Amino acid sequence: MALPTIEELFGLGATTSANGDGLFIPAATFTAEGISIGTANSVEAFACVVKRVHSVIEPNTDETILMTSRLNVSTPSLRNNIETTNFDYGFEFFGAYTEPELDPNDL
Repeated sequence: MALPTIEELFGLGATTSANGDGLFIPAATFTAEGISIGTANSVEAFACVVKRVHSVIEPNTDETILMTSRLNVSTPSLRNNIETTNFDYGFEFFGAYTEPELDPNDL
């Protein structure tokens, strides 16, 4: 797979700002995941974006994208003495390998 596009990761119509310091994610991306962006809190919106990115990256972990993702689900887990389901998303990014050098002056 080639590197995923902004639209593949964040939904049809997703764009970056002209100067590159912003990302527009269309409300339809959230609606497709069952979230109403008008009533969602910030954590729900963030979780929706992470879930979508995970769904694109997870099946396409190869040398082209140099990234892997994983999802661990633990249930039941306790938080504040309440049984919950814990969703743990993880992403790893890779770069070209270089032989590590130990420089004692960097310690």
